[in-house]
Amino acid sequence: MSIYEARLQADLEAISRRVDAVASLVVDNVEEAVAALVAWDHLRCYRVGLKDKAINRETRAIDVLCHEFVARHFPAAGHLRFISSALRLDVELERVGDYAVNIARRSVLLHTRPSEANLKVVQQVGATATALLRDAVTAWSLRDAEAARPLISRSRAFTKAHERKIDALIDPGEGDVEDLFIVRDVLYNLIRVGAQARNLCEETLFTVTGETKEPKTYNVLFVGDGNSRLTQLAEAFARKAFPQSGQYASAGWAPADVLDPEMYELAATAGLDLGGAVPRPLSDELPALERYHVIVSMQPGALEHLGDLPYSTVFLEWHLPDTDLRGQFKEVSSQVRDLMLALSGPEAR
Repeated sequence: MSIYEARLQADLEAISRRVDAVASLVVDNVEEAVAALVAWDHLRCYRVGLKDKAINRETRAIDVLCHEFVARHFPAAGHLRFISSALRLDVELERVGDYAVNIARRSVLLHTRPSEANLKVVQQVGATATALLRDAVTAWSLRDAEAARPLISRSRAFTKAHERKIDALIDPGEGDVEDLFIVRDVLYNLIRVGAQARNLCEETLFTVTGETKEPKTYNVLFVGDGNSRLTQLAEAFARKAFPQSGQYASAGWAPADVLDPEMYELAATAGLDLGGAVPRPLSDELPALERYHVIVSMQPGALEHLGDLPYSTVFLEWHLPDTDLRGQFKEVSSQVRDLMLALSGPEAR
């Protein structure tokens, strides 16, 4: 090995050790934030915030080392992937550190110690989230792509399951309402910790194999009263114009018996494939609304029929011009384009 190669390898290993060390600090601080809350120990909570100062200093130092490495070695291929991944990992770890601080800061605002039931939930969610994070950190440290792959699915399942039932996890008891919101916020931060494990694993795959994340696809639901006209047109147009960027459905809270004949004619003129569509009841969608990233109402009053929306779902209400169906479809197609560009950016297709 030449002197240059030895220097390059030593610099890579130095960066790797620093990333491993700060990752360990971050995981420990998340665990400490949960333990401090469960122990009802405000002094421990404040120390979590103090420890985060060291984490922030170290992530800034890693950022400097990575940029110095690029300037010194002009890396390519695997070495460049490693540095690129380390920089992104640096940001992710700092963010997880912030979640730990959020938990600690929220904990000291509690008026009374949470109920045993709520503390048990915090412990359980926290244990699962930190286990995911620790396993993800280990996969990165060992550059173990095969360990990282299943962790991505585990992290995604954890996040989806807990975001959906976060309010149901909390025992209302006789607790102060403000305190219950704080417990909710603590749980949300722990769920975010578990979600970040997925990002760490994706960086491991990128570093080892060069794999990048698949472009995200978005599930969009168009709702109206009868689901016989504009909602069907919006669904068909989105499917034609942006087939790779999303999956689309439509439904109505008072579904018509058949599709509007005028809508059929307009769809044919616009080259839209309705694919044997029929009006669908919104009630069929209600049990699994969390799968939709965006719900678009084409008429007022949809929220009355949707009930409580999932935490991560975006709700939009489009106000359409008082014109004929053709004029309204023109506006709908424009708004569908704007929506998909907002979700996927210029790469929307």
